[in-house]
Amino acid sequence: MNVQDILFFTYLTGYNIKEIFQANQSASAEIALEIYLRNKHNAGLIITDSQLTSIRKVSTERYEEMRFQGIDFIVYGSGNYPAALKAISSSPPILYKKGTLKKGPNVAIVGTRDASAYAAETVRKIVQIFSDYHYGLVSGLAYGIDKLVHEYSLNAGAYTLAVLPNALDHVYPKEHFHLANEIIQSGGCLISEIPFGINLGKKGFVQRNRLQSGLSSIVVPLEMGVNSGTMHTVQFAIQQKKTLLVIRPGKLKRDLAQYQGIGYLINNAYEKLHIIEDAFTKKDFADFVKNGQPVVMYNAEVTDELELHNKKKEVLSEFCNTIKAKVEYLWDEIHNVNAPGLNDTIKVDVPFFDDKMEEMKMKFQQVIFNFIFQFPILNRKELEKIVKRDLKKLNAAILKLKKKNPQDAQADI
Repeated sequence: MNVQDILFFTYLTGYNIKEIFQANQSASAEIALEIYLRNKHNAGLIITDSQLTSIRKVSTERYEEMRFQGIDFIVYGSGNYPAALKAISSSPPILYKKGTLKKGPNVAIVGTRDASAYAAETVRKIVQIFSDYHYGLVSGLAYGIDKLVHEYSLNAGAYTLAVLPNALDHVYPKEHFHLANEIIQSGGCLISEIPFGINLGKKGFVQRNRLQSGLSSIVVPLEMGVNSGTMHTVQFAIQQKKTLLVIRPGKLKRDLAQYQGIGYLINNAYEKLHIIEDAFTKKDFADFVKNGQPVVMYNAEVTDELELHNKKKEVLSEFCNTIKAKVEYLWDEIHNVNAPGLNDTIKVDVPFFDDKMEEMKMKFQQVIFNFIFQFPILNRKELEKIVKRDLKKLNAAILKLKKKNPQDAQADI
C-alpha cells in the first residue's frame, strides 16, 4: 500500500499498529478494507458507507495538510526507514519527519523534567563526549533533561534528533517551538509516528519512549525517579537489548529524588549495564563507546528455544503469584478497616481505599520493572494485563463489600 492507503487505515483504526500491518499484507487496499470490515462485522461492529466516506475525506485532507507543512513520510519497508526501528516491537507503519534524518550511531539521553542543579553540567560533559565520537544525540524535546540535551547538542555543533509524543503540527511544550526550529535549522530532525489529527494522550508519551531507545545503540538515563516516565524508556531499552549507561551519583547527589531511579538501576542486574563514576572524563568512555562492551555482566543468556519458553512460563507464574499476594494483602487491609463485623453497617472508607490503590499501583509498576529487569524477554503489556485482571477482581470484591456481602467478596480474591 502507498502512503495514502496506510494513512486511511491509520484513521480508520485509530492508529492500531497491528491492524494497519495486517491490512498492509493484503494484495490491495480494497481487499484489505473488505477483510477489515468483515472482521469488524463478525465482532458486532458495523461501519457504514457514510462513515468510510468521512474517514477517507479526513485522511486525504490530513495528507495534503502534512505535505503543505513540509512533513516527509518514511514508510516501513522503504530504503530510508531506519533499520534499527524495524527490529523493535510495534514498528511505526509511517514515520513523519521534519529536517534531516541521518544514519549513524545514536545515543538517547533522557531524564526527568524536574532536573536538579547538577544536571546542566553533567549533560554538557556527556553531550560533548558523544559528539566527539560522532554520535547523534536523541531526546524528547520536553522540559528538564531533554531540553538540556538538545541545547548543548546545538552548542557543540552535534546532530540532534527529537522524538515527539504528538503529531508534528505542534510542539509540546509550546515554549520549545524556538528550540524545535533551531534543531531543524542546524541540520537536525523532529520525528513522530503520529499523523495530524490523532492524539494518543498519555499513551503517546509511553509509545514515544520505545522509539527513543529503538533509534539508539546506547541509552543514558541521567536523572529519574523509580516510578518515572523515564523508566519506561529504560524498560524498552532492556527489551530491545540496548546498552544502558548510568553515572553513579556522588555523595551530594545520591539522596536527591532525581537520582533514586539511577540508584535502583545500579543495584539491580542487567547484562548490558555500564556504570561510570560521577567524576568521569572522556577517557572513561573511550573503550565503551568504541567497542560498545558493558563493564558489568550479568545472567547467562538462554539460547535454547524450548528452555526459553519454559523459563518464560516459570517467570510468568512467579509474577502472577507475586501480584496475587499483593492483592490479597491489600484486600486484608481494606477488609479489616471496613468490615468490623457481619452484623455491623459496612461503609467503605473511600479515601483510605483510594490511597491504598494508588500506593499499590506504584508497587505493581515496580514489580513489573523488576521482572523485566531479570528477564527482558517478558512483554510489559502482558504483565500489565495480569495486574489489570487482578485489580478487576479486587474492585469486584470491594463492590460486594459495599453491598454488605463480605463472605461473597472474599471469594472474588
